[in-house]
This record gives sequence, C-alpha cells and structure tokens, in this order.
Amino acid sequence: METRQNSSKNSLHNKQKVNDLRMIEDYMKLIEREYKSGDEVEINKLYKIMTGINRTKEKWEWEWLKTWDGKGAIYLLFDKNQLIAQYSLIPTPFCIFGKNFIAGKTENCMCHPKFQKQKLYFPHEKKSFEKAKERFDLFFTTAGGVSKWAAAAVRKKLGYVSFDSWAVNYFCLNPSALAKQLLSQIEINNFNRIFVSLISVCICAYCKFWLPGKNKNLVHSILDEKKVDLDLLETFWVQNKKYYGVTIDRSRKYLDWRIVQNPHFNYKFILSNISSSINGYLIFHSDREKLLHIDDVVVEQKNPVILKSLIKDTIAYAIQNNMQGIVCRALKGNSFLRKQLYHQGFVDLRWYAYYQDVIKNKKQFLVYTDKEITMDPKQWYITNLITEGRE
Repeated sequence: METRQNSSKNSLHNKQKVNDLRMIEDYMKLIEREYKSGDEVEINKLYKIMTGINRTKEKWEWEWLKTWDGKGAIYLLFDKNQLIAQYSLIPTPFCIFGKNFIAGKTENCMCHPKFQKQKLYFPHEKKSFEKAKERFDLFFTTAGGVSKWAAAAVRKKLGYVSFDSWAVNYFCLNPSALAKQLLSQIEINNFNRIFVSLISVCICAYCKFWLPGKNKNLVHSILDEKKVDLDLLETFWVQNKKYYGVTIDRSRKYLDWRIVQNPHFNYKFILSNISSSINGYLIFHSDREKLLHIDDVVVEQKNPVILKSLIKDTIAYAIQNNMQGIVCRALKGNSFLRKQLYHQGFVDLRWYAYYQDVIKNKKQFLVYTDKEITMDPKQWYITNLITEGRE
C-alpha cells in the first residue's frame, strides 16, 4: 500500500516537472521587450479585448507617452507578431514627509484570454518588475473584484503588502441616482430593488439635513483648470507638503499632466484666497451621470476650518448646478479628510457591501517598497488624485 502511494506521488511530481518544463519552453519561445513606437496599435487591440473600450491613440499617448515624467514603463510579451501580455507602470510623484520619490502605479496589466491558462503572465511580470526597480522607489496598485482579486494575488507573490481600502464618501442629492449606483454593484432582484430604494431615500434625507441652503453664496473662487496659476499652487504645496505625510507630490508638472492636459474630463478648482496667495484648494469634475467627484483637496497646515469651508462650497456648487450627488474617494486611513466629510453629511458607501472587501475583508490598495516608509495608514494622505483620471 505504501509503495503504491509513493509511486503515485512520484508520478504526480514527475508530471508537474514536465508541465513546468513545458511552460518554461513556451515562455522562452516568446518575444519579450519594452515598448517601441507603433506598439500602441497592438496594445489598444488587446485593451479592447480585455475591457471592451475602444481607446483612441490620443488618449493612450496622454496616459503613457506624455506623462509628467516622460514615457511610462511598458513591458510587452509577443507570440510572433501578436501581443499577448503587458506589464506597465505609470510614474507617480510621491512626497514622503517632505522628501520626493517616484512611485510606479500598475495599470493596464493584461494577458490575452487565449494565453491565460498557460501561466505565462506571472514570469513576464516578475522579470519586468525587477527591471522597473531601477526607475521606481516604491510601487502601488489598486486591485478589486473586477479581476476576482487575481491582480492582488499576483502582486502579493512579488512582495506587495495589502495596505488599505478605499472609502467611497458620498453626499446624496437625488435618491434615484444613488439607487442606480448601488444596484450596479450587487445582484438585482425584487427584494434588492425595494431595499436599495428605501436605503437611498433615507440616505438622501440624511444628507439634505446638512444642506447649506440653495441661496448660499460661494465664499471661494471657482476657476476652470486652464485659468489656474499652477506656479502659485506649487508654491503653496511646497510650503505645506511636510504636513501630509506620505502622499502625492502636487508639483506643477504633475498637476498640468493629471488635471489640465487630461483628455477625459474638464476640471475645476475651488481656491481659498488670502490677498495675493492661497491657503487651500479643492479639485473636482463632473461625469455624464451628473455626479460631482472631488479629486483632491489640500489646505494650509491641514487646517480643518479651511477644509470645512471648501467642502461647504462644493456642496453649494453641486446644488446650484443640479448635480445628482457628490463622490469623494479616499483611502480609509485618510482620517483627516474623511472626518470633515462626515461632519458635513457624507456617508461611506462601503458599509453597504459596495466592495467585496466588506464581505471578504480584502484590501484594494497594495504597496511594495524596500525603503523605510511608515506603513501606518493614518500617516498616508491618499485621494483620487493618485488615479490616472480616466472615464
């Protein structure tokens, strides 16, 4: 009996070795290289297969070739002339207690469906990841249920740490809009429809209790993205970045690329002015559903009074422009911002199974670094500015 069991184990072990050797042989036959001009045609073909989105060349170039730090890191894997996998990183400026670093944000990492079962992607990412360490000081990624947490599993194999989860801070101005958003995240049936409708009405009533009034005059200046003095904003940031711990470095170059040159949305700034300078600003945009999205907000020395006034003006602007609601995504550990949003009537939609991690206790924001950086989420100030800002 024991002999048969040992024989069976040896047989399985030998089969695994054969499969591993075949996988290595298959991988060695592929062409692995970095991006070169013209590859965007095959990249966008694969992107459409994976997402269903027909991305234009111009939007791809903005995101990957014309970033604030030049070309992004794009590592490609070909089977002859067919692109079958891509591992790529968007350069992101980080500020860690006043010191500047460059982080790599994984984005558009994908493998053609026909090749996914051949286990070719992970060796490609692992090899490319080691090359990318020459350029980037730290790495981060946002993972979730869209890929059934496969991205998170791959990154953890590379040494990423599950760091924190996103909070979706929401101010409801129309219960129908909120119900539509919630129902898009869960299984739709008659019970859920009724329950979500009731919850949405209750949340909207709660939010409207905090309304500053339809006739409230805006205290602060509101400017279109192209009319903002980015040099003034950079000067303000340099004077205050030490108060924000680990965060995005809001340099002129980054804001120009991420906000002003962004082809997906038109942004507006709410500026808190003091004579010829500023002591805070908030960036927002609206989408086709007439939801207003707060992308970023920073104030002098993290002053809660200034932050409160900027949020109040954002709500007043949303009311005056018939918005359906206000959304502010931020990491859960970003207690400074989330506390003030809570005090102005915002609710966190995460409590309503808005993300899978509510049920499975999985975190969407993962970090890798070999630097000595605090991993206390309360010391990080992460807003939607850290994303690439796509539709």
